Amino acid sequence: MPGHMGDRRATVQGLRVMEVDTEHNTLLIQGAVPGHPNTILAINRSQKRAFKSLDEKKAFVVRKVNPMKQSKAQAKGK
Repeated sequence: MPGHMGDRRATVQGLRVMEVDTEHNTLLIQGAVPGHPNTILAINRSQKRAFKSLDEKKAFVVRKVNPMKQSKAQAKGK
C-alpha cells in the first residue's frame, strides 16, 4: 500500500530562523514546519552553506548579444 505512516521524526531543510525571543523562549522561523501546534521541535545547525542576507539585492546580469545572431535577425527583418 502506498504512503508512509508511523514515523515520528521528520527532517525539513531550507528553514530560516528570523528572530529569537529570549524573554518568551520562542523562535520565529520562516518556512513550513511539520506537526500540529505546540509540537516540540529539535533544531540543529545546518551543515549547508549559510543563507544570503534578505537585505541584499540580486545583481542583474547583462547578457552580451552575439553579433552573428543579431545580424541574422536584422537580415530576416525582425
